[in-house]
Amino acid sequence: MKKIISSIFAVWIAKTFIISLFFKFSTAPITVYIFTTIGDWLSLYLGDSFGVFFGQYAAYIIGIQELIISLVLLWAIASYRSKIQSRLFFLGALGSILLMAGAIIFHLVTPLGIELVFEGESDGGSLFYSAVVIVIFSFILLIMNKKEGSLYYRISR
Repeated sequence: MKKIISSIFAVWIAKTFIISLFFKFSTAPITVYIFTTIGDWLSLYLGDSFGVFFGQYAAYIIGIQELIISLVLLWAIASYRSKIQSRLFFLGALGSILLMAGAIIFHLVTPLGIELVFEGESDGGSLFYSAVVIVIFSFILLIMNKKEGSLYYRISR
C-alpha cells in the first residue's frame, strides 16, 4: 500500500513539474514577468548583476531542477520491485520540498504576492497554492520513505 500511495503522490508532483516546463523553457510572458519581478526585487538587496542574472536565467535553472526531480520520481515509480525505490522517492520528495519552499518564500516576501496579477488578470493564487500542495505531498512522500531513504539507513547497511 505504501508503494501505491507513494506512486500516486510522485505522479502528481512529476505531472505538475512537467506541465510547468513548457512555461519555463519557452519564455512565456507570465514566466518572464515572474522571474523579472523577483530579479528586480533581488537587485535591491543583492545588487543589479545578481538580479539581472536571476531574471534572465532562473526560469531555466529551476526548470532543469524540476525536470531532474520529475525524472527521479518517475524512475522511482518504474523501479516498482527494486530496493532503491524508497530512496528515489525520498530524494525526489526532498528535492521538491526544497525547490517549492523557495517558490513559497518568493511569493510571500516579494512583490509577486500570493495572488499573482499579470496583465490585469489574477491567477487566484493558483501558483502559490500549487507550491504549497507540492510541499505537503512531498513531505508525506518523504515521511513514508524516510527509513529506507535516510543517510543513516544507507550507512548502517
